[in-house]
Amino acid sequence: MLEKRKYERDHLTEIVHYAPYPHSSDTVLKGLMQDFSCSGLCLITRHALEEGQEIIMKSIIMPNSKTAVVRWYQDIGNAHFKIGLEFRR
Repeated sequence: MLEKRKYERDHLTEIVHYAPYPHSSDTVLKGLMQDFSCSGLCLITRHALEEGQEIIMKSIIMPNSKTAVVRWYQDIGNAHFKIGLEFRR
């Protein structure tokens, strides 16, 4: 697989919280961050997201909420999805 990332990713496993953007409900979902860089991260979650969908993210390494766009997703089985996210600037 050809690597398209501009920045190298650091491996870090951490629980993150996210919600659909714009945040119009009280729904806050949880996922597991697998790796991250200044431009995005990889998220493992039980909730399917679609390419182009925007979400708001919050974690310990991100003291302020960040908006991210789904760039790709993969069904990895057992009702889990691997999601590639790019932060909005």
